[in-house]
Amino acid sequence: MKRLIIQGDVVTQEFSEVIGDTEKIVRSRVKLMDWMAQLMAQEGHTEFLPPVPFGHIVARQTKGQRSCVVVQLPPAVRSFMYSETNRLYRVAMPYVVLVVNFVGQAIDCIYWYYRNETIVSLDDQLFWPNMPNVYANGKVCMGSEKIPLSANLAQKVDMVVQVIFASHFNHHEIECQWKPSVRSITGHPQSFEEWETRSTEDPTFILKLDWRPAGISIQQALERGVKQ
Repeated sequence: MKRLIIQGDVVTQEFSEVIGDTEKIVRSRVKLMDWMAQLMAQEGHTEFLPPVPFGHIVARQTKGQRSCVVVQLPPAVRSFMYSETNRLYRVAMPYVVLVVNFVGQAIDCIYWYYRNETIVSLDDQLFWPNMPNVYANGKVCMGSEKIPLSANLAQKVDMVVQVIFASHFNHHEIECQWKPSVRSITGHPQSFEEWETRSTEDPTFILKLDWRPAGISIQQALERGVKQ
């Protein structure tokens, strides 16, 4: 393939075809969701994918019945409900990286990480977030939430993001990622209220903070996903 162009919900793939001494460019167009579904159906190797308009599925790997996709969300002010204070907080977050593991068509588990820069390589490292409802190993506590098996990949990614941020966050998990070891890092907010206030003043402040390395790369997260 010579070039891949994503515009809106259409993917254009350009291929070079040589006939005699003449090189001809052949173009094919497909709907974005159909293209992602085709990628998910392929098996056997890790592929680094260009960002797509929503969900930003940047990489995937499959092996037998197991598959794993890496989803990147851009820096943004996001909302979450915290049950302990019964309040909705609007806070700035850096790049959110969700590693979604599948068994067949069902979601097995989801890991949540942060990055201050966009993913450009499978060797890029991941960092621990500062959120409640995320276990010490990075797994997201999804409670009883279920994603329909009949949904295609793009729809499942969309629903995962919606479900996570629509959930009520709490401190039921003692070893969650909102803990003193995170808040002790220089510059980190000491409360959700402070986080919200600073986000209102300057949403980009979150990209200037240091995060604890999770000790795992994109590639390693993918390999873990198809082995579990």
